Amino acid sequence: MGKRDLLDIELKKAVKEHFEMSSTLPQISLNRLNIIAEFIRLFRGNIDIAKDSPILCTYKLLESEKPDSQDIILIQNRKSDFTDYPGLYEYCQTLGLYKMDSYQELLEIELQDPVSDTILWLSTQLLRTRAYAKQGDTLKALITLIRMHEISPEDAIEVEIATLMFNNDDGLWLFTDNSPIKNYSNLRIFALYGLTDKELKLGITKTEISKKKRKMLADELAQRYLLSGRYEKLNYLIDNNLSSIFLPIKAISERLVTNPKDIKALADMGEYLFKNKIRPHKSFGVKYFNRWTGSPDADLPNCKPCQNYYERTELNTPPAYLFLNIIDIAKKQKIKSEAEAKALHYIVVGGRNQFTKGECFWSRSFEKNENSISNKDAFIRLHKRYPKSPWTKATPYFYE
Repeated sequence: MGKRDLLDIELKKAVKEHFEMSSTLPQISLNRLNIIAEFIRLFRGNIDIAKDSPILCTYKLLESEKPDSQDIILIQNRKSDFTDYPGLYEYCQTLGLYKMDSYQELLEIELQDPVSDTILWLSTQLLRTRAYAKQGDTLKALITLIRMHEISPEDAIEVEIATLMFNNDDGLWLFTDNSPIKNYSNLRIFALYGLTDKELKLGITKTEISKKKRKMLADELAQRYLLSGRYEKLNYLIDNNLSSIFLPIKAISERLVTNPKDIKALADMGEYLFKNKIRPHKSFGVKYFNRWTGSPDADLPNCKPCQNYYERTELNTPPAYLFLNIIDIAKKQKIKSEAEAKALHYIVVGGRNQFTKGECFWSRSFEKNENSISNKDAFIRLHKRYPKSPWTKATPYFYE
């Protein structure tokens, strides 16, 4: 109805009603999450730090890129209003100082161990950890994180510990038995984004790393060898029982070591990668790879894992290259082969929307390869050169 002011008043009232406190913070129910979502989506009004609910004051600080110093003073003057929200006053004070880059003043705030609400305490301690890191005090930051992890072994804390250690060249320590990182999914992500090929090879030989973790490192290294066409090194890992994940394609890999231009072997390898969805930025068993150690959310200086990922790992042969190379070889040798028909089929199929939008770095591969061929041209070449091939029959359409 265009009554914006009234809507803002009702949204404020809804937040206040659903977050009234007595002694402890309530559990975040689905209803409360919906209220929060509606508030974030629709609220356009002003929040008065001097008068509004402590919950709304917290929201204003979270939304502000750099709060006014007067806001922090106003919150300090309202300390008694935060009594029914255990831990919220300390969190707001810490958050405001952190966003103002007042790290030393932040670290002078004394915090007690959590009594009721662990999440607020952890959030406050995390800001303190980052303040230590911003000041270059890595040891105190790590001690604080490990203390947090003892109280609450959350994934987010493990990610923060790993980020801090990776930034200080201690990545392999996280894979030893003394490591605070227990979640294997986290370790896989750290191996994928945080370790160089050289570190992975070193980790495989370290005796203080358990057999299970060594295999994890070996499997990640094997995947890098596979995706960058280093088949001889891949075979070495398999032959020495360091990694068995790619044992089913060892025979194909051996053929490519003997003859890198074996187009049937190239086609079989490309088909294996395509069908098993093995591609860059995908580690074994890890679905949510955005939770990587270089995430901007980590908010730490000089975050190494996010820098030059492809250069660090020598990962320069995405799956689509194999199919492009087959077509190039067939053109240069002026031959017809079912291997080329298979390659053309997968190039067309790979042109569907779910692949061109980066899932497989399909379009990126084509852009960087001088032998690039469009989806339509691959379709025409397939139907013109191989009209009776089963691969042609399986490719009735091309994709714009």
